[in-house]
Amino acid sequence: MRRNLSLAPMVAGALLSGTLPGGDVAAEDALRLTSGGQPVDFALWSPRPPRLTFQDLALSEARRSALESENVDYATRLFRSEIHLRADGEVEETKTVVRILLSQAAIRRHGDDSTWVDAYSDTATIREAYSLLPSGERIDVEPATIQLTPDDEDRIFSDDFRMTVPFAGLVPGAMTVLVVHTRHRSQDFPLPWSRIFWPQVTHPNERFEVVVTWDAEVTPPKWRSDMPDLTCGEEDPRRLACSASEIPAFKTDPEILYRDTMPTLVIAEAVTWPELVRRETELFNRALEDHPALDQTVARLTEGAATAEDRLARIHAFVAQEVRYLGLEHGLGGVVPRPTHLTLSRRFGDCKDKTALFVDLARRAGLKAFPVITSTRRENVEKLLLPAPSYFNHMVACVRLPGAVGGPAREVCVDLTDPYSAYSVPYHPVQGAIRLDIAPETRGPGQLPAADYGWVLTVESTHNLTPEGTLETEKARTFAGMNAAWLRTRLQSRNPKERQEWLTEDFRDISNDDVELISVEAEGVERLTKEVTIQSTSILRESFDPEKLSSFSDWEADMSNEARTFRTGNRNHPYQFPGLRYQGVTRYALPAGHRVVHGGARIDFDSAFGRLTRAHRIDGRTLEITTELTMPRQEIPTEAIPRFNSFIDHVTDHSKITFDIAKE
Repeated sequence: MRRNLSLAPMVAGALLSGTLPGGDVAAEDALRLTSGGQPVDFALWSPRPPRLTFQDLALSEARRSALESENVDYATRLFRSEIHLRADGEVEETKTVVRILLSQAAIRRHGDDSTWVDAYSDTATIREAYSLLPSGERIDVEPATIQLTPDDEDRIFSDDFRMTVPFAGLVPGAMTVLVVHTRHRSQDFPLPWSRIFWPQVTHPNERFEVVVTWDAEVTPPKWRSDMPDLTCGEEDPRRLACSASEIPAFKTDPEILYRDTMPTLVIAEAVTWPELVRRETELFNRALEDHPALDQTVARLTEGAATAEDRLARIHAFVAQEVRYLGLEHGLGGVVPRPTHLTLSRRFGDCKDKTALFVDLARRAGLKAFPVITSTRRENVEKLLLPAPSYFNHMVACVRLPGAVGGPAREVCVDLTDPYSAYSVPYHPVQGAIRLDIAPETRGPGQLPAADYGWVLTVESTHNLTPEGTLETEKARTFAGMNAAWLRTRLQSRNPKERQEWLTEDFRDISNDDVELISVEAEGVERLTKEVTIQSTSILRESFDPEKLSSFSDWEADMSNEARTFRTGNRNHPYQFPGLRYQGVTRYALPAGHRVVHGGARIDFDSAFGRLTRAHRIDGRTLEITTELTMPRQEIPTEAIPRFNSFIDHVTDHSKITFDIAKE
């Protein structure tokens, strides 16, 4: 059981009362902060008398020694969020964040603190901002140093601004205090209100508190947490308080989805999943308007298309490749798609706009298409603790195609922001991701489909050993699944010269430095087919001595390189392996007067993670070797990761090919 920190009486009175301290601030009493040199209305500076001192918040010697023994140089001393739901629909929040910086390195990394503000629906007022030094001195933040910078997410333009506060005079052991009061006009937002908190983060959190109150006219919110050490209670009919102390740092790993693994506290407006779907449907349907340009586009795209799959492929390729991704998410643009005829005429839009256009065109073409909200950061449905829109950050579309005669319908889901994948290949970031179908029959969330083998590579090589000792090689590497999309992302945007340079460098990465590249080219880059193939021709002079040719060794470098990519460094959490299938056919033709007497080792190695097989066929001067590696998509438990990595190493070790030769 973790003990609670005992804060000094002054801190307890100010921070644990459950009230919203400070009251409203009149605009005329506040200093407007600036962005780009211009004052703004959504970010204000209106400090009140400081309430906190270093002595109030100082760690005990025992606790500080414990943190230092764990090599902790940065921690949250106090995180407190006070939320009040008003009868007029506004949501007020006062957020207090106190951080302790125990080293000079921590000061360099965390000497600034920041928070986000939505210029459309929020007004954020800084109430307190200062440094607390171990000497007892307090150094106030200078408002002129506060920076407001718009969100710089690529090709997304929104009302989100980062408010960055630099703290002055910091020395090891100092604390930073930032208190921000935000008024959120949720009555202007068409989706239910919700908040997700992460009590356990990647550094220690000494005290975590959330207090929610609401007016009598407000329907009480729902709450739920999956953190065992978080204590929550409804102390009176209109107050919820949650707290935890001495929360250790969350154990990180290189390959995890943090939102699927970190414990959360969710507080949300009381709605059901069907109600959330209904509200999302209303927003989506606003974009579907009758316009002759849409019918004309469908007629042009589907002319001569004999099957539903053909119509789907053509409409998908048009929206994915000819309508570029660009988000104008000002105002309600982050949740409401624009009219489909407008997106069609502009030839740009964000995920909602492109999905709406695709669904509209697909329905006009007789396809059963519907939108799906999802997340590029979540796969675990069990982490959706309450019905809430905050879990979702993306929209895709699904289509139900007719099955075989007498068989069930088949579902295909497409991400219209991905211009590199065929319609039959799910986009990598949303394979297996959470989903909420925006359809009348939806009763709750699920998962998007995921391929058993996300990464697929087939390599066919022919090696001619000449009487002069030269090795002549023709190779075709065919990339499928997510591999094909990965390759297109690297080639489509390049001009012919740059593309050739990339292909040459890629060839060099898997070849001996002495190999002379004769030609290399890629096929299937421009069209959204399932596969992309790289064809190459090369020679290696003086590869062997024809007079002493008794054995020959080579490497299946493509298999080795592909397998090594999936060796994981996870130590604390399961590894979500996306699946790999490699198939290689390698032929060797010997010079006249020689024959193959032994084709090398046959392999049939089976494990819990996959199977590696190799067989060979000898025909006089010709040897054909077939290798197959199949590792299906799976979750690798933490305790099994060393064995998984060992299997990857085993595959790499057995990528060597050796066979015996005799003179005729």
